[in-house]
Amino acid sequence: MRSGLISVGVLLLVIGALRAADLEALFVQAEHDPKALVPLLRAGSAAVRTLDDKAAVALALRLDPIAQQVLWSATTVPGAELVGRKRVTVVKGDTLSGLARRHQVGLDLVQRFNPKAGVLRIGQRVTVLDAKAHPLSLTVDRQHFAVLLWLGDILAACRPAGLGAAGHETPLGTTKVALRVRHPEWRDPDTGRILPPNDPDNVLGGYWLGFAPGSDQRFKSIGIHGYTKEASAEWLGKAASHGCVRLVQSDVADVFAVALPGTPVTVR
Repeated sequence: MRSGLISVGVLLLVIGALRAADLEALFVQAEHDPKALVPLLRAGSAAVRTLDDKAAVALALRLDPIAQQVLWSATTVPGAELVGRKRVTVVKGDTLSGLARRHQVGLDLVQRFNPKAGVLRIGQRVTVLDAKAHPLSLTVDRQHFAVLLWLGDILAACRPAGLGAAGHETPLGTTKVALRVRHPEWRDPDTGRILPPNDPDNVLGGYWLGFAPGSDQRFKSIGIHGYTKEASAEWLGKAASHGCVRLVQSDVADVFAVALPGTPVTVR
């Protein structure tokens, strides 16, 4: 019986090694073959979900540039429709804002993908991310200072973050995005002073994704935002905030573009 268990354990290790080798081969292939990008993103996303947190974040950070090419870039790669990015045909009555609502993403994302769209014409082809068919969710890894954005089962982004300092730790648990505000005002938690959107001392960087407080109020006044008070080297990957999740400007812009109210959030 014992030897049988050992054999099963060895077999699982072999299977794991084979999968890792296949994934590594896809990374190599994707360097010169665009057709390998989507298979790599799909296989890598599945692998991230099976790993412990440290290994998962390490792989997710490695996959982030692949996700950028597949989901966020100006050009469309082969097979992108399999992971949520697709081209749709404009029908009578369509507008960019209507397409954004239909696919449950922000208008700014649809405008980013289609900068020359202007007034839509029937039959025109428009690029969207389909967060209705591939529901969005966010995972904040507190130990490894990372935010993972999921489009269904596909890793859409993994970005380094700054999190809560000792005594102000970013709360663990599940919540959802409740408020989504561009150019928000900011209440300084130390002084109570309320600063308008364009005040130079307003450090939110023009973005606020406020979390639902929860029945125990643990997420009250907690959210995701940019941070402009200091250079990112001073706070990125560090425990320095009053509990909020800080992202650099380009990264918070990406998350804000898709994380509408109701988006599930897990802090682990």
